[in-house]
Amino acid sequence: MSRELRRTLIGGVGAIFIALFFVPWLANFATDWLWYRQVGFTTVFTTSLEWRVALFLIGGVVAYAILGGNVRLATGHAGKSPALYIHRPNQPPLDVSQILPRLLRLGALFVSFLVAVSMSALWTTFVRAL
Repeated sequence: MSRELRRTLIGGVGAIFIALFFVPWLANFATDWLWYRQVGFTTVFTTSLEWRVALFLIGGVVAYAILGGNVRLATGHAGKSPALYIHRPNQPPLDVSQILPRLLRLGALFVSFLVAVSMSALWTTFVRAL
């Protein structure tokens, strides 16, 4: 894949991510902030925001430490990884042993993001437990 095509693809994925996740979250955040400020409960809003951010960070870091560590062990980071080929009809075999660890790390990062979002959504449960 050419460098220009790769940049375009990454830029497109980033734009889709921003349009689908960040913009709706920002609109919800602004609406909540304005409502809590209007009724005079900004401390409640900031407390919930602090818990959400803390749980997001803790959940993401712990999940990636576990998943990333497992990927690192599974891909044989300390030594040489074995060659892994995909055999295609009428074409030479494709060596994917260098691509696979990158894809696994990217998958671990994505799953860690999902765990972090899930933990931040359960902030009231954690507050009640404490």
